[in-house]
Amino acid sequence: MLTALLIFAMQLLLMPVVTLRTILLVKNETKKASAMGVLEATINVLSLGIVFSDMSSYLNIAAYALGFGFGLYIGGMVERKLAIGYVTYQVSY
Repeated sequence: MLTALLIFAMQLLLMPVVTLRTILLVKNETKKASAMGVLEATINVLSLGIVFSDMSSYLNIAAYALGFGFGLYIGGMVERKLAIGYVTYQVSY
């Protein structure tokens, strides 16, 4: 059970990191994006290593999938709160 919670938490952390890395890369902030990429790869390797070490544990697989889904949702919320992916122009005549 603790392993499944760890996997879930790692995925909750991973997806916002992926979101931020993508935004930074699009904004041409490659050094910051590279640092986020290292963090992303580390979390990915660790969480997938745990899941693949015991493929008979459906709880671990479900924790990975649910963490991925909820992590995407949280990543979207983080991006909206920071609003670093948007530029707003107001043009007046």
